[in-house]
Amino acid sequence: MKVKWAAVNALCSTIVFGSVLGSLLFSAGNREASADPIPRPALNTKPIEYLWYTEQVVPSYAQNLDCLAKNVYFEARNQSSVGQLAVSHVVLNRVMDSRFPSSVCGVVHQSHYNDRGQPLRNKCHFSWFCDGRSDDIEDIKSYTDIYNLMIISYGLYFSGIDLADMSTHYHTVTSSPSWAPTKKFIMTIDQHHFYEWE
Repeated sequence: MKVKWAAVNALCSTIVFGSVLGSLLFSAGNREASADPIPRPALNTKPIEYLWYTEQVVPSYAQNLDCLAKNVYFEARNQSSVGQLAVSHVVLNRVMDSRFPSSVCGVVHQSHYNDRGQPLRNKCHFSWFCDGRSDDIEDIKSYTDIYNLMIISYGLYFSGIDLADMSTHYHTVTSSPSWAPTKKFIMTIDQHHFYEWE
């Protein structure tokens, strides 16, 4: 995996351990310094998910945390805490990998988009985002529990504990995606197989 070491240094310098880990900006890596480093799309009317993915807008720490929690909510809310943490660490591994977007929100919303900035049906990296179903949070308690767990997820990951063991991909044990044979199988946790893109 090609690690964004500039992003590692930038992120580690801002981590504050505790219930709140500080204001992490996951788009710090791979960006040249400028007088105004955060793009300001004043008249851009495309959806924020598209702007995050294309890195026209840098998500805040709170937005990244919400994106991570939503992804785990839709992908793994019926899994154990360990399974949920592993899924979240796949996202963080992608953030640190130069082959993926540089923010949590960008990774979560990676997709093929149409000219209006809308994701194409079933063309997303995480299927819940473009499966045609509602993305509304219906189980508030589960989401709240997952959100709090994601704060712990950051702390574990940036202290060197990666429960996904460098995995950048996963799929359910009942599916057989075409990409699986091209990746290195790492392990199975709960209902997901995890893989590394070497």
